[in-house]
Amino acid sequence: MTTLQTTPRPAAATPFRAGRLAIMLTAALGVAGCANTLPQVGPTSGDLLDPNPEQTVDYAIVSLDASAVEATRAATPLAFEGEGGFRNARPLRTSVIGVGDVLDIAIWEPVEDGLLTAAGAKQAAVNAVVVDDRGHIYVPYAGSVHASGKTPERVRAEIVARLSDQTTDPQVTVTRSAYNSRGVSFQGAVRNPGVQPLEPLTARLLPMLSKVGGATSKPGSTKVTIRRSNLTSSAFLDDVYEDPSANIALRSGDIVLLEAESRHFNAFGSVAQPGRQPLAGGDMSLLDAITEVGGLDGNSANATGVFVFRREPADVVSQLNPVAGREAHGMEKPELTRLGPDQPVIYQLALNTADAMFVASSFAMRDGDTIYVTEAPYTQFRKVLSVIVPTLGTAGSIASLRNVAGN
Repeated sequence: MTTLQTTPRPAAATPFRAGRLAIMLTAALGVAGCANTLPQVGPTSGDLLDPNPEQTVDYAIVSLDASAVEATRAATPLAFEGEGGFRNARPLRTSVIGVGDVLDIAIWEPVEDGLLTAAGAKQAAVNAVVVDDRGHIYVPYAGSVHASGKTPERVRAEIVARLSDQTTDPQVTVTRSAYNSRGVSFQGAVRNPGVQPLEPLTARLLPMLSKVGGATSKPGSTKVTIRRSNLTSSAFLDDVYEDPSANIALRSGDIVLLEAESRHFNAFGSVAQPGRQPLAGGDMSLLDAITEVGGLDGNSANATGVFVFRREPADVVSQLNPVAGREAHGMEKPELTRLGPDQPVIYQLALNTADAMFVASSFAMRDGDTIYVTEAPYTQFRKVLSVIVPTLGTAGSIASLRNVAGN
């Protein structure tokens, strides 16, 4: 009799084996999570948008859109803005004579034998007359004339009046050959440092800077500080070039200090070249900055997780209508007045649309800004696998998997 041979069927316990394998994977994941062993470049998007209620720093989260760009643009500090009214000051009246100025005086007499003119000459010159510390000058036959605080025209009229009693119809001109009474001190990164006289053609910052040969560093990395009595105001030179109203009027006694000082921004997270980067100028945009660091990391970046950290004035934050991090947990929204004049703000940009590209190209970077790009979710998954795979690769785990497969 022929015996029928049958091939054994696979064990019916496949769901059981899969269940045990799932349990092992879950356990590995749990161990990895509890041990906090996954490498991470910084907080995730979820950490920023849904923060821990026990956080110690209150910050505002703002979606970076066209309205936010306009609000921040309007709040961008102007060059030499602030106390002292540097921007609104009118040019000094350099026509007024002061102590130390040097005058040249010419006198004409329409007579053959005048008081000051020699025989056959009609003109006499009294040059290089220095205004003394009392504010006086001495003119032959006119005597001591008070010149300080007067214009050359007034001094001329007084000399004419004094000579008219001694000669016929004297004609007089008074010109200033040296403006020594008012000086501005240029120091630091300038080609020709020193004290420069304040003259009509150099009554403002840029003409005076040109007179001393200009700065020795690039405009974008040259900080100009004006010290006037007990007031101080600063600006970067490229901002002065771009804003005509920042070409401020100088005053006698001003100290102008130029320093080579670079502006920077920070970039970290999933960017190609993280680190501290120079801010090329006041017109550098967020898109420029991202390009400067090589763009987003194509292997790990989350294009919807581009964040910019900075501090903004409270009135700007109120215009943005931000949602504070803690408010998402039902906690009290931070009071801007309690947080002080500058509040931490995190701008979020989803850099995966054409609109976002235009927004990024319009958002101006500032000194000290920080760009942070989070990782994509699949990157975190790969990190989880990098922890699990070595765990499953141990002898005990491999034997357990064999047992699971054999059951």
